[in-house]
Formats: sequence, C-alpha cells, structure tokens
Amino acid sequence: MKRAETSRDLRNTIIKVSRDLFIAQGYKATTIRQIIDKAGITIGSLYHFYLDKEDIFIHVADDIIKEFIQISDTLMGSEDDSILKYAFRFALELKIIDSSAIIAELFLEGYLSWRITQNLLPLYLHRAREIFQRYNKDFTDQDYYVRILAARGARMNFMIERLNQGKIAYDIKCPFLMEASLVSFNVPQDIIKTTIKNALKLVNEKDIEIYGYKIASGT
Repeated sequence: MKRAETSRDLRNTIIKVSRDLFIAQGYKATTIRQIIDKAGITIGSLYHFYLDKEDIFIHVADDIIKEFIQISDTLMGSEDDSILKYAFRFALELKIIDSSAIIAELFLEGYLSWRITQNLLPLYLHRAREIFQRYNKDFTDQDYYVRILAARGARMNFMIERLNQGKIAYDIKCPFLMEASLVSFNVPQDIIKTTIKNALKLVNEKDIEIYGYKIASGT
C-alpha cells in the first residue's frame, strides 16, 4: 500500500511540475531535465512512469482539457442549449489562443499529437452524436468522425497561422469556423446565425481566467 501511494505521489508530482512548466514557458521550451530538477527526482524515476515528454504531455493535456470543459460549462451557467455550448467552446478556445502564444502552442501540440487525438475521439464522437443527431438521423460514426477531424484540422491551421503571422482577426476567423462546423452537421441557417451571435456575445461579455491567464471582457 505504501509503495502504491508513493508511486501515485510521484506521478502526480511529475504531472503537476510538467503542467506548470508547459503553461509558463511552452511545450517545446520545456526539457526533461527541467522537469526532473523541479520535481526533485531522478531521470530513472521519471522514465519508470513515462516513456518520453510526449507521454507526459498526454497526461497533462487530459488535465488541461478537463479544466477547459469545466470552465466553459461554468461560464455557460444554466444555459441548456447544446448547440450554443458547442459553439461557445469554439469561441472560447480561439479567444484563449489569440490571447496567449504559449497556450496557442500547447493547444497546437495537442492537435498535432495523434495519440492525444485518439484518446479524445470517443468523447468527441459521443458528444457530436448527442448534439447533432436530431439533424442527421442517418449519420454513421464515420460521418461524425469525418466532420470532427475536419473541424480539428481547420482549428489547427488557424493556430499555426496565429503563431506564425497572426494576421486574421478573431471576429473574422471565429464566426467562420463556427459556421463551417455547424453547416457540416446540417444545422439550419437560422439557428447557426443566432448561435454564432450568442456565442460571441457570451465570450465578449465575460472576464475569463484560464490556466492562469486573464482575458478581459470585450478584448
């Protein structure tokens, strides 16, 4: 029992330290040496639990994604419109990415990792079917799968653009991405227009703090 507790504590320490370093300075800038030094462990202890930095990042990403979903749901309050919640997460993700290059890089690394994508796909498939089934009675899992990958690919490319040039304004790319995704799930145009308007309003009227970064309303 004591050994199991010690192992759990070591894993938790590695994840917490890595998360703090990734958020403070970015994924690429963080080294295994920095992680073990800050955690106060040996390199052997780290590799006993994790294969490499990407393996650590997969576990950190799980924590980051859960926090993002929790904050998104909290900001939505008692709102029960599932399509608006879907669009709001789009808007919130892009707002955070625009506000911090470090967070943009972290999200991009997550999108580029097929291991992370594979871990998330069952959740995204379930959520998409739950939200959009009313408009797509004949959709198979592959129909949802194609659209989920297309939406992730589009967001990923806008992250790359933001990190390299950053010429596309938030109020241009965000409505475009939300509309493209909702259209792919056959959501009616009148609902799409209302949803985009309300999602942008929600993002812009709230003061948001996530991963230690503050995003003032209206920015």
